Amino acid sequence: MKKLLRVVACIFTFVVASRSLGESVKLYKIKGSWSDVDSCKVSLALIVETLAERVNIIGSSCDLIDRAYTAQVNYLSVDVLPLISNIEEGYRFSQIQGGYQSKDECEQNVERETTLFRESTNLNPFIAVCFNESLGQFIANKLPWNMRIDALGTLEDNALRPFESGMELPGTLQEPVLEVVERLKGSLERKGIRTAVAVTRQGPVYVTEFKLRGYSRNSVDLSKMHLGSYATLSQCFEEMRKANQSDLAEDELYLTTLCVSEIGGRRFTAESVNTNDSPRIRVSILAATYQSFEDCNAVRADVIAGLERATGKRVQHSFCSYRGNDPGSYNSTQVVIKFVESDTGR
Repeated sequence: MKKLLRVVACIFTFVVASRSLGESVKLYKIKGSWSDVDSCKVSLALIVETLAERVNIIGSSCDLIDRAYTAQVNYLSVDVLPLISNIEEGYRFSQIQGGYQSKDECEQNVERETTLFRESTNLNPFIAVCFNESLGQFIANKLPWNMRIDALGTLEDNALRPFESGMELPGTLQEPVLEVVERLKGSLERKGIRTAVAVTRQGPVYVTEFKLRGYSRNSVDLSKMHLGSYATLSQCFEEMRKANQSDLAEDELYLTTLCVSEIGGRRFTAESVNTNDSPRIRVSILAATYQSFEDCNAVRADVIAGLERATGKRVQHSFCSYRGNDPGSYNSTQVVIKFVESDTGR
């Protein structure tokens, strides 16, 4: 009994001494990443070993929460451990949460993603786990599996920072998803942005959803801009093909252009996908209207040349479009010329 009392007294003295130095109990947690307790405990042992090199561990556990096991470590420290994670816990965009269709797909990408994390942040990760974002939720999630990668340390000035971003486009994508994803990734790479996950999927109620996760020097926010409205898909594709061969693409004023159809495929719209650091573009409409798409294209070059002479400004690109940016104002018998200017000064 006396021996037990001495042990309790030692523990009490240790805790009091620690608290007197300004330390308090902190929590490190990885939520819902294991389907069985044994695999959770294996990862937990690795986490405890890593954290114990820096702080005093006072407790750890694997707890069943929302049908999956969560690893938790309590430690004593004055400050929270400097932790860099590839994801923001709780981040959710529409119905895309993870980016992987299955656990197997996610685990097949662990080596690729950890290498990208290390090369981008200059930090060595101590844990990389796949988990199902949809557990315990009452929403459909078509790409539910995500990956969490953690490292201890702080980012140097030359390191890239993790980011997540999402966006919705009204309408149904009219191109193969993989082609769109590859175009997005290529444009991002040219901006110095490294993508770990880039996914595009058809969401509910005729909405196309995008999600990006990766590494960049600055925050990355996706945005869209309506460019034009068309009666047929071929018109839309032709106008965007011309745009992609113009100064708009050369100056990297957008990541890519897309043609999407509205409900029932009654008309098609051209949209650009941009980032927050893209030069600001302005799309203006000339007052004159034309009775057909062909009539508009026949005079467009001469009209724009006259506009440049009158204003002394260079128009970066122009295109024909049916009037109206939404179904309520759409007019299928009036075609207008739109022209684009930007802050690049070209």
